[in-house]
Amino acid sequence: MEGSTDVITPWGMEDGTEAEHMYAVLKAGCDQIGGTSNLAALIEGYGTLKEEIGEEEALTQIQNSVRRLFVTLMDIGLFDNPYTTAADAETLLTDAGTTALSEEGTWAPSSC
Repeated sequence: MEGSTDVITPWGMEDGTEAEHMYAVLKAGCDQIGGTSNLAALIEGYGTLKEEIGEEEALTQIQNSVRRLFVTLMDIGLFDNPYTTAADAETLLTDAGTTALSEEGTWAPSSC
């Protein structure tokens, strides 16, 4: 983009579908995916990974990613002192205004 300071490198995935992008990210062993909320593409990408390396190995890879993320969150104390009750959290998370705000902040390019 003209004038942009963003660096975007598709590394050979320019023509890939979003599901193919998800597969490549999972295959690379990334623990976190951002910039999309397309669960169907993630599931399809996981299915491709599962076909390639087998269900047990694919599931182990996902479980290890979740474990690394969870340990990191626990290490920084994210769950040590919650600032709300479970009921307050449920009210906030199911509120239409909160949902609209989160959808407004989600950026998922169609070319991804």
